[in-house]
Amino acid sequence: MIIPINKDFEKEYQNNSWKGLTLRQTISGLIAFLVSIGIAILLYLKFGFSPVACVYLCTPLMGGIIFLGVYRYQDLSLIELLKCMLFTKNTKELSMILEEYDPANQKVYAMEYPKTKKKKIKKSKRRKK
Repeated sequence: MIIPINKDFEKEYQNNSWKGLTLRQTISGLIAFLVSIGIAILLYLKFGFSPVACVYLCTPLMGGIIFLGVYRYQDLSLIELLKCMLFTKNTKELSMILEEYDPANQKVYAMEYPKTKKKKIKKSKRRKK
């Protein structure tokens, strides 16, 4: 008898906070709703738009805010994804050279490599006063 089991149990069965939404999704929806209501009131009172026009203007903004809170790429939120991208961009080159790396021979992780001669530094003659 084969019983199918989900591979990622926590992803399939998330903690619900309100009507099947996670806490993060609920908070982002609430923030989007409050921001759109605030802008709609501002447009109605300050600029004299009709209430219907205010709703039509605030709906795309509300959708964008909800997208920022709900979207996940490879199980990372948008903010975490941007942090990872910024970290990767800032660390393209390593800040040190390991002794296994010899740029002359291009042998990485070689245990032995030919010794190079060290250049002697000439001492500069100082002026006598």
